[in-house]
Amino acid sequence: MNYREYRPTAALLPYIECFWTYGAPATSDLESQPVNYCVPLGTTELIIHLEEKPSHILNLHGEGWGKSYNAFFTGLFDYTDLWKASPGSTLFGVRMKPEAVELFFGLPAAKLFNQVTDADAILPVTQKQWLRRFYEHRDAAALIRDMEPFFLGKVADAGNERNYVVEGCRLIRKQEGVSIEDLSAQLYISRRQLERNFKQSIGISPKNYQQIIRFRRLYQYIRSAGGKPIKWAGLSYPLGYSDQAHMVRDCKKFSSLTPLRLAAPDNGVFQSLEASAAAKPALIVR
Repeated sequence: MNYREYRPTAALLPYIECFWTYGAPATSDLESQPVNYCVPLGTTELIIHLEEKPSHILNLHGEGWGKSYNAFFTGLFDYTDLWKASPGSTLFGVRMKPEAVELFFGLPAAKLFNQVTDADAILPVTQKQWLRRFYEHRDAAALIRDMEPFFLGKVADAGNERNYVVEGCRLIRKQEGVSIEDLSAQLYISRRQLERNFKQSIGISPKNYQQIIRFRRLYQYIRSAGGKPIKWAGLSYPLGYSDQAHMVRDCKKFSSLTPLRLAAPDNGVFQSLEASAAAKPALIVR
């Protein structure tokens, strides 16, 4: 798979997890393109088809494969998305923390939840024009260099007003296994208000977001094994699961695969997490 991730400049790391590129094989037709699996990682994305050759995304309502847009946003997902790229096309992505999409584009992640949304349909004219500048880029380093000033400007313009959802998301990502009661206590906000703010801002409850992040840690651990055999016994508790059955159930829920199948080198999963410092092994199970 011709896929690569790039770390953003240090000032953007609290908001952007990585930039990435994917070059699709130059096959003769769509049927021969590989099916890519995008597992839910607790992020939102801006994706651009640099040659304006849309991908094809599997419609979960039984309507088959449908074309995507030239540039689109994906919100938080709580299931695995299946897609095929157009033969010979190049995709460029910006993988953001869920709270960052509102900072950069004025879009609450709640409006994007489990959705693939046309960027042209929701962005103001100035941002559409900014986005179209990148359609003909071919060099990833140059594209990132030209794109980062926009994001840095938004960060510089951001105020210091307290945001419970931003703080809550960061605490969930940082503190493995924190309870929702402890989370609301740390934020000095009631559990009911915290849940309401989460759903209004990112589309899901703090508990649901925590479940996705816990699955992400499992996926990170599997990726860090590099294809080597994994000793599954005793792995569930260090990753925040109450037992192995719970870990397997969550893995199937979010990826449609068992942990063993997810760890197979030919599983078709798209994201590598190579640009994330957290992709390093977080625990060792012997």
